[in-house]
Amino acid sequence: MKKLITCSLLACLVCLLPLARTASAAPTSGAAAGRPIAQTTATAPLAPAAGDARAYAARESASPALAEFRGGDGGLYIGGGAVTVLLLVIIILIIL
Repeated sequence: MKKLITCSLLACLVCLLPLARTASAAPTSGAAAGRPIAQTTATAPLAPAAGDARAYAARESASPALAEFRGGDGGLYIGGGAVTVLLLVIIILIIL
């Protein structure tokens, strides 16, 4: 009975995941829906405010240790997908 439940759960996952991807990939742009796309004009980038450079300089001088920051050295990030797969494997091993 446990094997039947496990197989049916796996079959549902295998069948439902492609359906969910197909539904989320539906065209949503105006051209795909038969409507014309409104033209937008490009605007010039805004000039930074006069006080921005001084504010950034004040921040940098207040904390000189941040100049030595190196991104990516902090640790390991485990995403939701990895956690989901790990939990499914553990559940399947417990059931079998």
